Amino acid sequence: MIDTTQAFHVGLVVDDLDAAMRSLEATVGLRFHPPQVFAVPVLVHGEVRDVELVFTYSVQGPQHVELTVGPPDSPWAPIPGQGIHHLGLWSSDVRGEAQALVSRGCVMEVAGVADDGGAGGFAMLVTPLGARFELVDTAMAPMFARWFAGGTFLE
Repeated sequence: MIDTTQAFHVGLVVDDLDAAMRSLEATVGLRFHPPQVFAVPVLVHGEVRDVELVFTYSVQGPQHVELTVGPPDSPWAPIPGQGIHHLGLWSSDVRGEAQALVSRGCVMEVAGVADDGGAGGFAMLVTPLGARFELVDTAMAPMFARWFAGGTFLE
């Protein structure tokens, strides 16, 4: 079972990052860290693809709001009126937890690619109800901490 006490962000997929940041600042007072560009190979339904994501997180936390812009033919394609895209949780065993969720009926929609070609770094799983949960490896926490402190996400 996933540990929902490890939730650290709610993800929204948008088609215009700057407009979404301005809108959320004006309407609910959220401020955002500088946007990051993350080009990464991912497993999309078992097939390795290169995807470029542009994203940011709210300064306010510990439950951050993530805004992401992704390619139209990816799991990060915006759907008008979608609302919340996923709930992000820290995981110390992304692959094991993802496999356990798949064995319970979830579908692994997308995952980072580990050195051995399997899922690693993060995994997005969709429940039979359609809810998405993103498991993010706790090993990535220092990257987020460095970025939140004013540095860069990637070194």
